[in-house]
Amino acid sequence: MPLLHFLLSALEDAVMAFDMSSNQYLFISPAVEKITGYSEADMKQQPGLWEKIIDPLDLNEVARSTQQLTQSGEVKLTHRIISADGTLKWVQVKMVQFTLPDTQHEVLMHIIRDVTDILFHRRESQKKITFLESVINAGPALLFRINPDQEYTFVNDTYTRDFGQKKSDLIGKKISDFWHPDDAGKVKEIYQEAKNKPG
Repeated sequence: MPLLHFLLSALEDAVMAFDMSSNQYLFISPAVEKITGYSEADMKQQPGLWEKIIDPLDLNEVARSTQQLTQSGEVKLTHRIISADGTLKWVQVKMVQFTLPDTQHEVLMHIIRDVTDILFHRRESQKKITFLESVINAGPALLFRINPDQEYTFVNDTYTRDFGQKKSDLIGKKISDFWHPDDAGKVKEIYQEAKNKPG
């Protein structure tokens, strides 16, 4: 058991094991305080503290996930918590429920990872992508992208507007499908030249 405690304490992820029968924590790793701002003593003195720091907006989702434990024995979810200093954090939580063989007590284990920075950078990247897409779609240039099979994989709004086609009618179709038969030879020649001499 000491070796197990040592290994769990060395993890960056926080680990909490709660004896549901005795309403007491069996184990709380040091990473819990790093993520929540609450010490092991705080958690043990207030067994319901973890539930109290869950963001109120996420309480229903956490409750639903907890109910699923009785059926699956394991649940993963991402929600917000309010740390001791008032900071809002996103955590990824894995909950596992099992029975201790020696005491037959039900134990609920939380494995908690702080994903605040990951989600922040993901949101910032999405903002940049959304802004870039708005610029591309609002501009006057006709922009499109095709794969090696000459199939459309992207067209901007200007392209669809000027050609009177829906994006759904273009994506996945070959560019040659939209060439006029009288112009097909010349267009193909121009396309091949552009393909062989990019830029």
